Amino acid sequence: MYNGGITGGERLKKNRAYVDVYRDILSACMDGRTRTGARRGCRIDTARMRHYLDDCLQAGLLEERRVRELRHRGSPETVFAVMQRRLFTTEKGREYLKTYERLIGLLSPS
Repeated sequence: MYNGGITGGERLKKNRAYVDVYRDILSACMDGRTRTGARRGCRIDTARMRHYLDDCLQAGLLEERRVRELRHRGSPETVFAVMQRRLFTTEKGREYLKTYERLIGLLSPS
C-alpha cells in the first residue's frame, strides 16, 4: 500500500508532491478545521499552507464556514459562544480524495 504523505504518527517525508499535500489538507478538513489546525495537522509552514489553501478554495475543493462553538471559561458552568471560521472538504474535494486513492491503487504493485 502507498505510504506517501502523513498518516498517523508517520514522520514527515521531504518534498511531498503537491497532490499529496492536497490530499493531506482535504483529509484533515473532512470534519472542519481552522486554518491553523489544518496547517498543524499537515505539518506545512504558514506561507506554503496559504498557497495550498487558496488553490483548494478557488478550485472548490474546500469551503470556509463560520461555525458557532461553545467554550468553557473557568468552571464548567461558565459557557459562552464564539463564531469560528472552519474549513470543510466539499463534495468535489471528497471526489478528489476518491480519485487520488484509485490512482494510487493503480500504481501500487499487486
